[in-house]
Amino acid sequence: MVYTCPGGCSGSPLLWYETFSLVVNEAFTAGVPVIASRLGALREKVRHGVNGLLISPGDVEAWRETLEQLMAEPSLLAHLKMNVRPPMTMRKHASRLESLYRQLVARSPRTLR
Repeated sequence: MVYTCPGGCSGSPLLWYETFSLVVNEAFTAGVPVIASRLGALREKVRHGVNGLLISPGDVEAWRETLEQLMAEPSLLAHLKMNVRPPMTMRKHASRLESLYRQLVARSPRTLR
C-alpha cells in the first residue's frame, strides 16, 4: 500500500520484505522523497534523513510522529526533496554495463578475445 504524505512525499508502510521497490523508483523519478518501513529494498534505496525517512515496520506511533514532524517542519521535507535523485534509466544502465564489459575484454588475455 502506498500513501501520499502531507506536503508531497510518498509513504510505504510495508510489513513484509520486497526484493525491488517500484514504489520508491516511481517516487524518486517524480522527485518525491519516500517515508518507508525499514525493510529489504526499501531500506536499501531510501537513505534516512537524506532522500526520505525510514521507520520500524508496524510502528504506528512512529508513523504518526514522523508525519506530524513533516507537517511541523517544512524545511525537513524541502531538505529531503533536494536530495532525491532519479533512478538510472535502462538506457544508461545498459550503456554502463557495455562500457564495463568493453574494459574487461580490453584487459583480458588475447586468447579470450
